[in-house]
Amino acid sequence: MSEPVSALSHAGFDGFADIREIGPLGMITLRARPDLPGLAEAVLAVTGHPMPAPRRIAGTSERGVGWMSPDEWLILLPYP
Repeated sequence: MSEPVSALSHAGFDGFADIREIGPLGMITLRARPDLPGLAEAVLAVTGHPMPAPRRIAGTSERGVGWMSPDEWLILLPYP
C-alpha cells in the first residue's frame, strides 16, 4: 500500500476555534436498521465504543462511531 499524502500538509488555524489537520483516517459509512440483531455488538467489537445516541459521537478521532442519520453511522478507524 502506498503512503497517504495530505492535501493540507498538516495546516492549522488558531482563532475562535483551533483547527488542525489530524492526518489520514479510515472512515466507513455503515447503513443499517438500528434494531438489526448484532449491529451494536459488531460496532463495539470494531471500534471499542458503543453505538452513539442521535447527533452524538462515541469514541475518539482515531477510533469511534458517529451518528449520521436514523440508519447511518460513520465508523472512524486508523488509516491502515
